[in-house]
Amino acid sequence: MIVIHKGITLSDPLIAAMFADRKQLFVDLLDWDVPTVAGRYEIDQFDSKRATYLIAGDHEDHQGSLRLLPTNTAHILGDLFPSLCGEDVPRDPNIAEITRLCLPARLGAVERLRVRNGLISAMVHHALDTGIATLTGVVSASFL
Repeated sequence: MIVIHKGITLSDPLIAAMFADRKQLFVDLLDWDVPTVAGRYEIDQFDSKRATYLIAGDHEDHQGSLRLLPTNTAHILGDLFPSLCGEDVPRDPNIAEITRLCLPARLGAVERLRVRNGLISAMVHHALDTGIATLTGVVSASFL
């Protein structure tokens, strides 16, 4: 099951599990220098009421997630990495930035691939349903 959630609330067990898994992946495993809350959750300045989360799982069983940010406000490419754009940074209500794809290692490679594919399909359907015409993102060369 994939849930689409707008904004953040740690009182929701599934949302809390997502932020906890993000901390385990991005801070503990990948050693990113990003903020944590209560030493347990990875929550950055882009996690706000404007963010949309696509979350695979139910109740508190987070299996994977990604975040979409509107580009007509603060977003990673525009605010942290504008030099990556050959021209102007994409900023438009119909453009969303894909960030924080989180696929917990505990799932194993086959299950992570299945969850990732489901999230990507759900993201495309969500984009079509909400008028998002273009998706952007920042990834390392090795991820490509």
